[in-house]
Amino acid sequence: MTSRIDLQNTKYKTIDFKLLNSSHFEECEQIYKQYLIYKKFDTIYPIFKEDWDRNTVFGYYDNNELAAWSCYMVYPSKSTAHADQFAWNYKSPKLKLGYRSLRSECAYFRDQGFRYLILGDLYSYKQELQGFEHITLDSHLAFS
Repeated sequence: MTSRIDLQNTKYKTIDFKLLNSSHFEECEQIYKQYLIYKKFDTIYPIFKEDWDRNTVFGYYDNNELAAWSCYMVYPSKSTAHADQFAWNYKSPKLKLGYRSLRSECAYFRDQGFRYLILGDLYSYKQELQGFEHITLDSHLAFS
């Protein structure tokens, strides 16, 4: 089942971030490798350098060191952003960058005039987000 956030129903605020481009890809790729090992994933979704220039990539820093990143595909014609990938190095778990970054990205896209943030597969932590919705056939047809 697929999920999305109706950004009009959120009140999140952004946290400090930098928008990244392909010059940051190698650093992001290293964080991604650390993330895969930490999470013990047995399958992976590949990442590509070209995505860093054609998509919106957020970088999150801890003590001036890149600690996490999120990549979003954006579709202004549908007022929608689609979460493609997230990774962080977990050097400072107390930062809770997974939760904090997602809420910040909701605020960023809402403030940019987007209506929806598509999150993909349904996980319980996503249901805790303001504006959470299941994408059903009815909601998809109304959105088209």
